[in-house]
Amino acid sequence: MAAMSVPEWYLALIENHRALLLVDSRAIEHLHAWFQIFSRAAYTEAELAKAFAAMEADPKRPNWRKEQLAYVQQHIFRQREASRRGGGEARDGPKCPLCSGMAVVSVPFRGDVWDGNWVAPFRRVTVACSCPAGERTAQWFREEVEPGRPRYSKPIMRLVDYEFRNPLWQEQLRYREEDARVEKQVLGLTEELDYRLGKIGRMPRKE
Repeated sequence: MAAMSVPEWYLALIENHRALLLVDSRAIEHLHAWFQIFSRAAYTEAELAKAFAAMEADPKRPNWRKEQLAYVQQHIFRQREASRRGGGEARDGPKCPLCSGMAVVSVPFRGDVWDGNWVAPFRRVTVACSCPAGERTAQWFREEVEPGRPRYSKPIMRLVDYEFRNPLWQEQLRYREEDARVEKQVLGLTEELDYRLGKIGRMPRKE
């Protein structure tokens, strides 16, 4: 996944929670990667500050980075939901650039990904987006219809979990789209050439 610059306020926020977040030499790399998710979900500085503060103050806070990221996302999701319920805020607004408001994202099937490349047969799977709508969808799949009986035995995967396993998925989709475009052009030119050769009697005949 391509690196992206992060704003000064985010770096300051990380520094404010150094004891929690900067635990080893690779921590800053992961925190920069997190910001790509935060940015796409349109998290604000205030929302992230509250989420990080809540996690640091939580005696049961997670230690694994994957769980910490989920903690931040869930905290902001709950805060936004509470705000909507309390203030009557409409759900309409700017659509998520990843899912276009659909709450789910189509991504390469990991069984078809080798050494970071998406290969034939180019299968896809659907995961819950990292935006609030996607988080609601993921939670719905995990709800219990009765004690001990979840709605689905195999809940939908969340994009944040998928990205830890296949961080290059967006590049893979773009490369495949470009390959498909080139293949279509080449096929069109080939069919046109076959047609012209057929008209002038130069097509090879079947014996």
